[in-house]
Amino acid sequence: VRKTQRYESIKVSYLDQDFKKKIKTFKGYTAQIIQHELDHFDGVLYYDHINKLEPFKKLPNSISIG
Repeated sequence: VRKTQRYESIKVSYLDQDFKKKIKTFKGYTAQIIQHELDHFDGVLYYDHINKLEPFKKLPNSISIG
């Protein structure tokens, strides 16, 4: 798991299924997931964060999964 700096709490404005504007605050893991998905909207992918010369090099303070 790669550490990425994220806000602990975020305020999001969005349209609900009836197209009514809503504003809600999200915290913790949910806030991190939303920020991750918004990165994709901005065209940011995991590949953009890796070391292109050594893509499989284990990073300090990382853990192995699997």
